[in-house]
Amino acid sequence: AGFNMSENRGCEPFTVQFDNITIGQAEYVWDFGDDRFSTLRSPEHTFDKAGVYTIKLTAKGKYKTDVTEKQIEVLPSPKAAFSVQSTQVYVPDAEVSFHCENIDMQSYYWDFGDGHFSTQKDPFYTYTENGEYDITLIVTDLNGCADTLTYEKYIRVGEGAFIVFPTAFTPNVTQMLDGKYKTEER
Repeated sequence: AGFNMSENRGCEPFTVQFDNITIGQAEYVWDFGDDRFSTLRSPEHTFDKAGVYTIKLTAKGKYKTDVTEKQIEVLPSPKAAFSVQSTQVYVPDAEVSFHCENIDMQSYYWDFGDGHFSTQKDPFYTYTENGEYDITLIVTDLNGCADTLTYEKYIRVGEGAFIVFPTAFTPNVTQMLDGKYKTEER
Protein backbone atom coordinates (compact mmCIF):
# COMPACT_ATOMS: atom_id res chain seq x y z
CA ALA A 1 0.00 0.00 0.00
CA GLY A 2 1.17 3.52 -0.68
CA PHE A 3 -0.12 7.01 -1.34
CA ASN A 4 0.92 10.58 -1.94
CA MET A 5 -0.84 13.79 -0.85
CA SER A 6 -1.23 17.05 -2.75
CA GLU A 7 -0.07 18.80 0.46
CA ASN A 8 0.59 17.77 4.05
CA ARG A 9 0.10 21.12 5.79
CA GLY A 10 -2.52 23.83 5.30
CA CYS A 11 -5.18 26.10 6.75
CA GLU A 12 -8.66 25.03 7.83
CA PRO A 13 -10.79 24.14 5.99
CA PHE A 14 -8.04 22.18 4.25
CA THR A 15 -8.79 20.07 1.16
CA VAL A 16 -6.29 17.38 0.18
CA GLN A 17 -6.19 15.18 -2.90
CA PHE A 18 -4.87 11.69 -2.13
CA ASP A 19 -3.12 9.72 -4.90
CA ASN A 20 -3.20 5.98 -4.30
CA ILE A 21 0.04 4.38 -5.60
CA THR A 22 -0.67 0.89 -4.29
CA ILE A 23 0.73 -1.85 -6.54
CA GLY A 24 -1.70 -4.56 -7.59
CA GLN A 25 -5.47 -4.98 -7.36
CA ALA A 26 -7.05 -4.31 -3.96
CA GLU A 27 -10.01 -2.96 -2.07
CA TYR A 28 -9.23 0.28 -0.28
CA VAL A 29 -10.32 1.81 3.00
CA TRP A 30 -9.13 5.30 3.86
CA ASP A 31 -9.30 6.49 7.48
CA PHE A 32 -8.72 10.24 7.55
CA GLY A 33 -8.34 10.43 11.34
CA ASP A 34 -11.39 12.68 11.77
CA ASP A 35 -14.04 9.93 12.01
CA ARG A 36 -14.58 9.96 8.25
CA PHE A 37 -13.72 7.23 5.76
CA SER A 38 -13.65 6.49 2.03
CA THR A 39 -13.45 3.43 -0.20
CA LEU A 40 -12.47 5.31 -3.36
CA ARG A 41 -9.10 4.55 -4.96
CA SER A 42 -7.84 8.18 -4.83
CA PRO A 43 -10.23 10.36 -2.83
CA GLU A 44 -10.27 14.05 -2.06
CA HIS A 45 -10.99 15.00 1.55
CA THR A 46 -11.61 18.27 3.43
CA PHE A 47 -10.47 18.68 7.03
CA ASP A 48 -12.76 21.18 8.77
CA LYS A 49 -10.93 21.60 12.09
CA ALA A 50 -7.34 22.36 13.03
CA GLY A 51 -5.19 19.53 14.32
CA VAL A 52 -2.73 16.80 13.41
CA TYR A 53 -4.36 13.85 11.64
CA THR A 54 -3.02 10.39 10.88
CA ILE A 55 -4.16 9.22 7.46
CA LYS A 56 -4.34 5.44 7.15
CA LEU A 57 -4.75 3.55 3.89
CA THR A 58 -5.65 -0.13 4.14
CA ALA A 59 -5.27 -2.07 0.89
CA LYS A 60 -6.78 -5.56 1.00
CA GLY A 61 -5.74 -7.80 -1.88
CA LYS A 62 -6.58 -11.40 -2.67
CA TYR A 63 -3.63 -12.80 -0.68
CA LYS A 64 -2.40 -9.90 1.44
CA THR A 65 -3.56 -6.85 3.40
CA ASP A 66 -1.17 -3.92 3.77
CA VAL A 67 -1.51 -0.69 5.75
CA THR A 68 0.39 2.57 5.40
CA GLU A 69 0.09 5.83 7.37
CA LYS A 70 1.11 9.46 7.00
CA GLN A 71 0.38 12.57 9.02
CA ILE A 72 -1.15 15.84 7.99
CA GLU A 73 -1.28 19.16 9.88
CA VAL A 74 -4.28 21.45 9.63
CA LEU A 75 -3.60 24.97 10.92
CA PRO A 76 -6.27 27.14 12.53
CA SER A 77 -7.50 30.01 10.37
CA PRO A 78 -8.10 33.43 11.87
CA LYS A 79 -11.66 34.75 12.15
CA ALA A 80 -11.80 38.28 10.72
CA ALA A 81 -13.60 40.79 12.94
CA PHE A 82 -13.91 44.56 12.91
CA SER A 83 -15.91 47.47 14.24
CA VAL A 84 -16.46 51.06 13.13
CA GLN A 85 -16.96 54.32 14.96
CA SER A 86 -20.24 54.98 13.12
CA THR A 87 -22.16 53.27 10.31
CA GLN A 88 -24.02 56.49 9.38
CA VAL A 89 -21.97 59.50 8.26
CA TYR A 90 -22.68 62.70 6.35
CA VAL A 91 -20.82 64.45 3.56
CA PRO A 92 -18.72 66.56 3.31
CA ASP A 93 -16.95 65.26 6.45
CA ALA A 94 -17.92 61.58 6.08
CA GLU A 95 -14.89 60.11 7.87
CA VAL A 96 -15.17 56.60 9.28
CA SER A 97 -12.76 55.06 11.78
CA PHE A 98 -12.28 51.32 11.19
CA HIS A 99 -10.88 49.03 13.89
CA CYS A 100 -9.65 45.49 13.16
CA GLU A 101 -10.18 43.29 16.22
CA ASN A 102 -7.59 40.72 15.07
CA ILE A 103 -4.11 41.07 16.56
CA ASP A 104 -0.73 39.75 15.44
CA MET A 105 -1.72 39.42 11.80
CA GLN A 106 0.79 39.44 8.96
CA SER A 107 -1.45 41.56 6.75
CA TYR A 108 -4.72 43.48 6.65
CA TYR A 109 -6.67 44.36 3.52
CA TRP A 110 -9.69 46.67 3.63
CA ASP A 111 -12.11 47.27 0.74
CA PHE A 112 -14.24 50.35 1.48
CA GLY A 113 -16.80 49.52 -1.19
CA ASP A 114 -16.19 52.54 -3.40
CA GLY A 115 -13.08 51.42 -5.25
CA HIS A 116 -10.63 52.45 -2.51
CA PHE A 117 -8.54 50.16 -0.31
CA SER A 118 -6.16 50.17 2.65
CA THR A 119 -3.57 47.82 4.15
CA GLN A 120 -3.45 49.55 7.55
CA LYS A 121 -4.68 47.71 10.64
CA ASP A 122 -7.01 50.52 11.81
CA PRO A 123 -7.56 52.96 8.93
CA PHE A 124 -9.55 56.17 8.75
CA TYR A 125 -11.41 56.71 5.50
CA THR A 126 -13.45 59.66 4.19
CA TYR A 127 -16.32 58.98 1.79
CA THR A 128 -17.03 61.67 -0.80
CA GLU A 129 -20.36 60.50 -2.25
CA ASN A 130 -23.73 59.52 -0.84
CA GLY A 131 -24.62 55.85 -0.89
CA GLU A 132 -24.51 52.53 0.90
CA TYR A 133 -21.16 50.75 0.91
CA ASP A 134 -20.10 47.14 1.46
CA ILE A 135 -17.08 46.74 3.73
CA THR A 136 -14.66 43.82 3.37
CA LEU A 137 -11.73 42.93 5.63
CA ILE A 138 -9.23 40.19 4.79
CA VAL A 139 -6.76 39.21 7.51
CA THR A 140 -3.79 36.89 7.02
CA ASP A 141 -1.95 35.41 10.00
CA LEU A 142 1.74 34.54 10.34
CA ASN A 143 1.14 31.00 8.97
CA GLY A 144 -0.40 32.44 5.80
CA CYS A 145 -3.94 31.43 6.83
CA ALA A 146 -6.58 33.99 5.86
CA ASP A 147 -10.20 34.86 6.53
CA THR A 148 -12.56 37.30 4.85
CA LEU A 149 -15.46 39.19 6.43
CA THR A 150 -17.90 41.27 4.36
CA TYR A 151 -20.80 43.36 5.66
CA GLU A 152 -23.12 44.41 2.85
CA LYS A 153 -24.45 48.00 2.80
CA TYR A 154 -22.72 48.52 6.15
CA ILE A 155 -21.74 52.19 5.80
CA ARG A 156 -24.47 54.69 4.87
CA VAL A 157 -23.37 58.10 3.63
CA GLY A 158 -25.95 60.88 3.34
CA GLU A 159 -26.35 64.61 2.97
CA GLY A 160 -25.64 66.48 6.16
CA ALA A 161 -28.29 68.59 7.85
CA PHE A 162 -27.50 71.14 10.51
CA ILE A 163 -29.64 72.49 13.30
CA VAL A 164 -28.62 75.85 14.72
CA PHE A 165 -29.23 76.33 18.43
CA PRO A 166 -29.26 79.86 19.82
CA THR A 167 -26.55 80.69 22.32
CA ALA A 168 -28.23 83.88 23.65
CA PHE A 169 -31.74 85.31 24.07
CA THR A 170 -33.42 88.69 24.03
CA PRO A 171 -35.62 89.40 27.02
CA ASN A 172 -39.17 90.69 26.59
CA VAL A 173 -38.97 94.23 28.00
CA THR A 174 -42.60 95.12 27.27
CA GLN A 175 -43.97 93.08 30.13
CA MET A 176 -42.89 93.13 33.77
CA LEU A 177 -43.05 89.80 35.60
CA ASP A 178 -41.03 90.75 38.68
CA GLY A 179 -38.91 87.63 38.08
CA LYS A 180 -41.90 85.33 38.40
CA TYR A 181 -43.57 83.24 35.76
CA LYS A 182 -47.35 83.34 35.61
CA THR A 183 -48.91 80.25 34.03
CA GLU A 184 -52.26 81.91 33.30
CA GLU A 185 -50.62 84.40 30.91
CA ARG A 186 -49.85 82.90 27.54
